Amino acid sequence: MRKRWLAVAMATTLMFTSIVPSQYLQAALNTDYAKSERGVSKGATQKQTLSKNPLEENSYQEDDEVTIIVELEENSLLERFDSAAGNYQTRTYYTDAETYLDSDEAQLSSEQMIEKQNQVVKSINKKIRTSSNDVLYHYTTVMNGFAIKAKYGQLDEIKKMPEVKTAYVARTYEVVEPNMTTSNQMIDSGVAHDLDYNGEGMVVAILDTGLDTSHEAFSADTLSVDALANLKITESMVSQEVTANNVAAGRYVSDKIPFAYDYADDDSEVTPSKVGVELYGNSHGTHVAGTVAGNSSTI
Repeated sequence: MRKRWLAVAMATTLMFTSIVPSQYLQAALNTDYAKSERGVSKGATQKQTLSKNPLEENSYQEDDEVTIIVELEENSLLERFDSAAGNYQTRTYYTDAETYLDSDEAQLSSEQMIEKQNQVVKSINKKIRTSSNDVLYHYTTVMNGFAIKAKYGQLDEIKKMPEVKTAYVARTYEVVEPNMTTSNQMIDSGVAHDLDYNGEGMVVAILDTGLDTSHEAFSADTLSVDALANLKITESMVSQEVTANNVAAGRYVSDKIPFAYDYADDDSEVTPSKVGVELYGNSHGTHVAGTVAGNSSTI
């Protein structure tokens, strides 16, 4: 199962003990709700401006090779759909942004945008000699642009190209390896524990990059005898809710993890693949779940 860091979203309901109100299972997200949230509107969400990177002036030398994101003047697919100046028939024919983005019309527009982007790349390489003629990424949905490798000193020249709306250095971030041995100390959980706030009787839904359900920290063996004797969310309950379409078609894993669903791949397997963990940092969800509800001396 493919696990992508920039396009992965998963939900796993964890409980500290089984003393949990049963209605919380009803609150698990379903696929219809998740899909309804994918539509993007300018009135509700403004595209984040990344064209001004405060670190650029001090962090790079003229000859440093960087990844530059180039945004073109023409509208992206979402801008075309959402623009008040857009085609009225497009807005009335397609009920929402997701339907439009999945349409043949949008796919054709995307292909045409990429063709024009490639023409701009040729123009850039003709005017200035960049580090590579290859396009690293094409963007057509939220913005109309692409990413290329070039020297930092060439950024101003790229900005001056007639088809270019703006250009900026892509921000990069180092992946921090999760370290559960210091997690409690970092979040000062001891203070809460001293006040008898230990999460008992709570259900926590985690939307992240998945969960290693086989990890010993999430074993049902960590639940107390009293908790096991007073289960509020059972396997039969989950089965009934899934059958009735009250929740997404997830699965019961154990008394510790009563419900799990992968909203990215639309299946019930939430454990990240080895490749996903090594390449995309998909262990983050397990780390977060460990902080919330893990119970093991060897985390």
